[in-house]
Amino acid sequence: MKKSLLPCAVLVAVWAAPALAAPPFEKLDVNSDKTISQKEAEGWRPLVRVFDQLDKNCDGKLQVIEYGYLLTGKKAPEKCAGKTSSVVKIK
Repeated sequence: MKKSLLPCAVLVAVWAAPALAAPPFEKLDVNSDKTISQKEAEGWRPLVRVFDQLDKNCDGKLQVIEYGYLLTGKKAPEKCAGKTSSVVKIK
């Protein structure tokens, strides 16, 4: 019994569509500071909708690796990974 590969091909095409449409990081990084600010993200409207989810270190900017999560579909670390609390407990 032969199975069709068409459903798999359609799934891959749908998943890859946003990445194919995404502009290169350098095009969005208008001021060439190696980050994409929220204002720069407005250059590609779909990025505005997912900006906060991609900003894994919560600095208000996207680095190349964070933008890459959108392009590759790789699992990103939890939000604000590596951030530590500055709260001091007094006993």
